[in-house]
Amino acid sequence: MGLPLEILTGNASIRVYLFFLFIIFVVISYLTVKFMLRTLMFMMIGATFPFFLKYALSLNIKITALTVLGYAVLGGVLYLCYAVLKALFTTGKVVLFIIRIISFPFRLGFRVVMFLVKKVGGGGKQKSRVEKERLEVIKSVDDKEEEREGKEEVNN
Repeated sequence: MGLPLEILTGNASIRVYLFFLFIIFVVISYLTVKFMLRTLMFMMIGATFPFFLKYALSLNIKITALTVLGYAVLGGVLYLCYAVLKALFTTGKVVLFIIRIISFPFRLGFRVVMFLVKKVGGGGKQKSRVEKERLEVIKSVDDKEEEREGKEEVNN
């Protein structure tokens, strides 16, 4: 089977499409190989763990092919879990960033409306009866202190 006729005749739009498809293929292949090599590295580190326990920490454990393989698989699984959680975290950050961009006009509009409500509505919240009474008591105490100070100045 040969190349499609469009490629042989030199159709420019097909060549551009294939070029971008080739770039995507190379990037995905690179990321896949990189991921596989990192997983293999963690598996090798996990496989050395029983030897570390036996020879560096002098623990009396039996090293068999099954224990080495078990720790290797455990290392690979832990790396896979890490990679999935990292991808979810990164995706979540991107989604939140996109939501912040989309919701910016609404948040800005809400702030403007609240600012106008506070300016036009006399400060926003209505004072309660208790707050009004407390302010009246404070004002009357201040008035009495001013009267006393005025009388003391007149007497002197």
